[in-house]
Amino acid sequence: MKSEVEVLGWDEVEDLMGRIDSAIAALDALEPEARAKALQLKEVIEEFYAAALRQVVLDLRGSSAADELRELLLDDPVIVTAMSVARLTPPTLAQRVVALLESLHPQLKLQGAEVTLERIEGSRVVLHTAGSASGCGAMDLQRELGELIRSQLHECTEVVFVEDAATPIPNSHELRFRRFVTVADLSEIPDSHPFAAMAGKQRVVVVKVGEKIACFRNECAHQGLPIHGASIDECTLTCRWHGFQFDALTGEGITIPGVDLEPVAVRIRDGAVQVMAES
Repeated sequence: MKSEVEVLGWDEVEDLMGRIDSAIAALDALEPEARAKALQLKEVIEEFYAAALRQVVLDLRGSSAADELRELLLDDPVIVTAMSVARLTPPTLAQRVVALLESLHPQLKLQGAEVTLERIEGSRVVLHTAGSASGCGAMDLQRELGELIRSQLHECTEVVFVEDAATPIPNSHELRFRRFVTVADLSEIPDSHPFAAMAGKQRVVVVKVGEKIACFRNECAHQGLPIHGASIDECTLTCRWHGFQFDALTGEGITIPGVDLEPVAVRIRDGAVQVMAES
């Protein structure tokens, strides 16, 4: 009898990664010696599977159908996630911007400046500023930081700084390029977790707390991973990847203030939830 192979999608992969993160977090409750042994076992297992994936990549290079097979593999959520964990795929621009900002954090903190990644728009990096990094007096700091990012991350062609992360009310010019699209009926939005949807070409999540709703880009502000698998308890949204918490209605970071979800304009019309989408 032929057994069926279960093919995992992104939702199942996110759930699996969340369970792994929870299991690793639970190691903190162990005695130091037991915890050290458990972490050592984790590292050995990760090294083994990383070595196996590296061998697959090397073997593909000698195959006549390598390019086609590689494309198929990189469309698979499990393979993509495993290769990312094993560091066999290059980090995204967003991940490198975050890493660079983290390395500069001590220096920026001494100057009373707060700079966090707001979003990536192709090769354009949008940074959110606060403290001494905001306002007219911060022009020199912003210019130096922009030059540093462009010099170290060559695919970045432009760095833009914004002081207010709140979603602006679109003016008539913006409305020519954006529109509200219906993503669900209000009755379809659960209270326990974000509702994932597509607004044009943008992946978003809609959150409901009581009678209020909010919408955010479907990316955790921590590492840019999908946020729709998060849980909602009262007005706190907890990402299942690494436990980062946010205000479910404003997107403001609770775990790390200033590390916020990116809001998207949303409204309710005749019981339908409508989200602002780019044309």
